Amino acid sequence: MTGAWLEVFKTGTHTSGNGITKTYTDADLDNIATRYNTQESHDAPLVLGHPATDAPAYGWAKELKAAGGKLLAYVDQVSDDVVNAVKMGAYKKVSIALYPDGLLRPIGLLGATPPAIKGLTPVQFAEGVEFEEYIWATDETRMPTVARVLSGIRDFFIEKFGLEVADRVLDKDDIAGLQRAAPENLIVKPSDGLSGGANNFSENQQEEEKQMDELKAKIKALEDALAAQSALFAELQSGVKVLTDAASAQAQAAADASKKSAAEVAQTAFAEFCEALVREGKVLAAEKDGIVEEYADLLRAEESMTFAEGDARPSEKLKTRLTARPILVSQGRVFADPDKAAQQKLDPKAVPVEFAEIAGRVDATSVDIDQQIREYAKANNVDYEVAAERFMKA
Repeated sequence: MTGAWLEVFKTGTHTSGNGITKTYTDADLDNIATRYNTQESHDAPLVLGHPATDAPAYGWAKELKAAGGKLLAYVDQVSDDVVNAVKMGAYKKVSIALYPDGLLRPIGLLGATPPAIKGLTPVQFAEGVEFEEYIWATDETRMPTVARVLSGIRDFFIEKFGLEVADRVLDKDDIAGLQRAAPENLIVKPSDGLSGGANNFSENQQEEEKQMDELKAKIKALEDALAAQSALFAELQSGVKVLTDAASAQAQAAADASKKSAAEVAQTAFAEFCEALVREGKVLAAEKDGIVEEYADLLRAEESMTFAEGDARPSEKLKTRLTARPILVSQGRVFADPDKAAQQKLDPKAVPVEFAEIAGRVDATSVDIDQQIREYAKANNVDYEVAAERFMKA
């Protein structure tokens, strides 16, 4: 059996289990302590859980004292099993019941299942007597929750900014210290009698307040660091977006230039291909430029088209059709020698503008065929190539 100081109540606004809300000041705690200490007819028992009218007592309150906004009770004859259970965190909440005149009724420890301790004296409470019961958790018993919250914030910093930043802002040993110290702080042991225990409590409270101030300062530093890191992260995101947009624009410009270059090379090669067909007599000189423009249109259209493996592109089909053309006009009929051209006395006005510069060397038959092809193309709304092909087949 041992004795210990327990924190049992504190100043502030509290609501009892039966719905009565009151505000307790330092003066109220002094009155409760004085009321209890000056009477001799009643000893408030220490019970586990919410006491019934007949419940075992695990200790007895010998004295009450108000200090630092909290009410302490020196409880004597407390079982070692109960003390150890409190130290291990089994009972993290304390309840007290007050009679209407402010006299302390019982002190209850709430949490675990009461230990089976033989020989405890039953507590007898009078039935039908009104009282108010208050339950509260000490600052120390809330420390594990604070530690869990800080641990979660530390994990967030590790994930976002790395271990080094997290250690600078919130050290893991500080969090572990909160988790280890919390259960032990519920009981304040006396060193030199009852008053010594109260003085120790006051000293402990000052130390706890100092620790809480340090903790608040660390939380403030954590918030400031988080805000700074968030601003830096936003700035980095903006910079990355600018660089990404610039890189995309450069890549697109390079791709466009590459496509344009490739198209120009292809058009030049096709123009040379058509020039060869003109010499062979399969393409008329007058239609060559139009065919080259048609080929360029096909190349542009193919950029947005999808082809299966083995499918011929429209531009390739055009080249195939031109290659398979029959000879439209033989070499002897397209151009005559100067003497023959002069004997035909071709009227320069009848020569199409495409042949104006070589009017004296153009065969009249070729001019006639060209005019008939043009008339056919216009009348049937087809291009020159199609009209020429149909004309020759006819």
